[in-house]
Amino acid sequence: MIVQNVKQVSLNEEILIDKMKLRGPSIAKGLSVSQAHAEHADPLFVIKAVPVDRISGGRVTIGESIFESRILAGVLDGVERVFAYVATCGPKMAARTQQMADMFDRYIAEGTEHFFLSAAIDALENRLEAEFGHRNFTHVNPGIIEGWSTLDIGKVIDLLDGKPYELGMSLTDSGLMLPSRSICGFFFESNTPHVNCLLCRYPGCPERKVPFDQRIYTDFTKKEGEEGQALNVNLIDKKG
Repeated sequence: MIVQNVKQVSLNEEILIDKMKLRGPSIAKGLSVSQAHAEHADPLFVIKAVPVDRISGGRVTIGESIFESRILAGVLDGVERVFAYVATCGPKMAARTQQMADMFDRYIAEGTEHFFLSAAIDALENRLEAEFGHRNFTHVNPGIIEGWSTLDIGKVIDLLDGKPYELGMSLTDSGLMLPSRSICGFFFESNTPHVNCLLCRYPGCPERKVPFDQRIYTDFTKKEGEEGQALNVNLIDKKG
């Protein structure tokens, strides 16, 4: 298992202004709030290689955890191992955001959290490439693709030996992670990147990299014994 605190992340002011839609006088104020908040950033990630032991129908057994999801079973068909992971903007930064009473300041703080979550994910992907060479890694996440519940987030954390809890993370009753600018799931080797986007039917997602693909969605959700179209998806540029 690898636990890495992501340090020396520089705040990209142009990205922040664009993502937060800052205009006029709000730019200077927003950047001031963001820069002060960034001093408390503690982004990190946890990742661990785990064998995929069995896939049968809509059930996937990974390590000691069982996941009931036809889509996940379809996505991981033929995959022998996954890299269970959690990445977060950091508990300290999130705690500071929760203490903010001013709505504008809080809005900027949450956008800054998202920036540092992205930095943690980038660092995680770089670590994967450094450890295992330049391979075709993609990822899938509970609660993001339809048919894989957020309630399985706890099972992913269990595969990480509960380490995220020791680092200050927690789960709500509905299974969502705290800090809220956190993500978990599986990285794995695949020739069909952006599984989330290919299978996501939400049209307004600002992070969408590729369009929803009905053919792939149908293949991944068909019941055992039903005929489906053979998958033949061209490789998509990893950065969209």
